[in-house]
Amino acid sequence: MKQIKINIDKISDFDLKLAKNPRVIAAIDEILSLSLDERTVRLHNLRQQIADGKASLFEERVLTRLLEQRTAEWIKLLQKNLSIIEQELQKRHPPQPPALSFDAEMPEVSESPSKVQETSHAELLDFLATQKPPTPRIPSNIRKKSLPKQQESFLRRHAKDVILASLAGILLIGAFLYALFSQPEAPTIETFDQEARHESPEVKAIHEEIQNRYDAAAYQLRFGSFENGKRMLLELVKEYPTGEHAENAYVLLGDVYRQRQRDPDQALKYYQLALEKFPSNPQTGMTQLKMGFAYEDLHDLPQAKEFYRLLVSRYSDTSRVGQAARARLASLENTRQ
Repeated sequence: MKQIKINIDKISDFDLKLAKNPRVIAAIDEILSLSLDERTVRLHNLRQQIADGKASLFEERVLTRLLEQRTAEWIKLLQKNLSIIEQELQKRHPPQPPALSFDAEMPEVSESPSKVQETSHAELLDFLATQKPPTPRIPSNIRKKSLPKQQESFLRRHAKDVILASLAGILLIGAFLYALFSQPEAPTIETFDQEARHESPEVKAIHEEIQNRYDAAAYQLRFGSFENGKRMLLELVKEYPTGEHAENAYVLLGDVYRQRQRDPDQALKYYQLALEKFPSNPQTGMTQLKMGFAYEDLHDLPQAKEFYRLLVSRYSDTSRVGQAARARLASLENTRQ
C-alpha cells in the first residue's frame, strides 16, 4: 500500500475535532462515495443555500469544508490513525505539572485536596527525602530522670519503629515511580497506512505497486476509458483478492455503473460481490444503502424498502447510514404505489 507521510505540526485542532465526531465521519463516508465533480456541484449548491439562509450551522461550518478538494480524505485519514496521532502529540507536548511549594508545614485551609494531588511524583519524593521522621512527644510533666528504665526503653523502641516505617514508605514510593516511568516508549510514527509497523522494503514495494495500479485504474474508470479501467481493476482483484483494495474496487465499480453508466443492474452485481466477499467490513452498511438506491433506480420500491428497513433495525438514529435509511424509507412509504 502506498505510504503517506504526514507532518504532525500541520494537523490543526479543528481537524482533530472533526476526526473525533461520529456525525462528521458518517458525512465523510457519504462524501467519499461521490466523484470530485459531484462534490464540486454539491459544494456549489450548498454555498448557494448558505447565501439564501437555508443551510444549517453544521452544513455551513463543517460540510462545506469536507466537500473541498481532498478534505474528506484527510479527515478520514486522521480518524483511522487517531490513537497514533494523539500519542505523538502527547510526546511532543506533555502536560506540565504545577510546581510543588511548601511555604508552611501544612497547606492552607483554602487549598483543595485535588490541587495537592497534582504535585509531581519526583518533587514529592524529594520533599519526603528532606523530612525528618517524627519524634515521639513526651508529656511535659515527665522528667527524664524520673522515667523508669522500662518506659525509657519503650520510647526508644517506638521511635525506632517510626523511623523504619518512614523509610519503608519512601522506598515503596520510589519503587512505584520506577515501575511507572520505566515503561518502554511507544514506537515513533513511520506512516499512517502502516500504523507504525515495520515492514521489509520488499513488502513496502508491493503495497506501493498495488496502490499505484488501483489509482491508475480508478482514473481510467472515471475520466478515461471505462472498459480499460474496469479491466485493470478486475485484473488487480484477481491477483490480490483479499486486500482492502479488492473491496474498494467492487464498490467503485458499483458506484460508476449506478451514477455514470446509469446501469443499476450491474451496480447491484458489484455491490453484492463486495458484501459476499467482505461481510464484516465497516463499509457494509453504506454498501447496502447504495443497493437501496439502485433498487429505487430500477423502480423496485418493495425491494428498496426491505433494504432500508434492514438498515433502520441495525443502525441508530445518530449514524449517517441510519439517518439516510430512515429518510428514504419514510419518503417511499409516503409515495403512492
